[in-house]
Amino acid sequence: MEPSRHDTGSGSPPIDPNYFNFVMGHLPPRKTPSNVGDWTLRVVHFPESSPESAWDIHYQNGVGEIHQIRFQQSAKNFFQAEPSKQVVTERGQAKLVENEPLVLEVQNGLCLDCHNFQDTQPGGDYYVLNFQYGKEVHSAYASNPRRSSMEDAEPWQRLLTRLVGSSLLVQRKVHLG
Repeated sequence: MEPSRHDTGSGSPPIDPNYFNFVMGHLPPRKTPSNVGDWTLRVVHFPESSPESAWDIHYQNGVGEIHQIRFQQSAKNFFQAEPSKQVVTERGQAKLVENEPLVLEVQNGLCLDCHNFQDTQPGGDYYVLNFQYGKEVHSAYASNPRRSSMEDAEPWQRLLTRLVGSSLLVQRKVHLG
């Protein structure tokens, strides 16, 4: 049996590990930074009732690149009906200029300000973040950060706004499995 990519420790979002692994199995392997000043960021959106999406950002040698993966249908529903099959995804990528707001925010420490966050409303959307700068790794999750009025949600709201804005640059194409 393949080891789970789901951390079952106390800092884990309440997502079914099998569903989590199903979604993660659709994503390409994460790149790791190789030089000083390089970083990678992955944010995966596990929505309550719509298709999942993921953003991978790689910043290497002064050049940024964003990859977006969007599921064509809810992986949660698909997994419950046919767990052995792949969901069709849309994938695309774009270069990010050095002064792209997302790049600037990440380089100013925004990802490190995103800590585990649980909104007072039960259920909802979950976001999982994995940020690596050199050998330093920062992981966190949030539930309902977009709709929350809690002060701790603000870094998550800024990050998600920047991700969505930068992903408008991405031209996507359908990818089967």
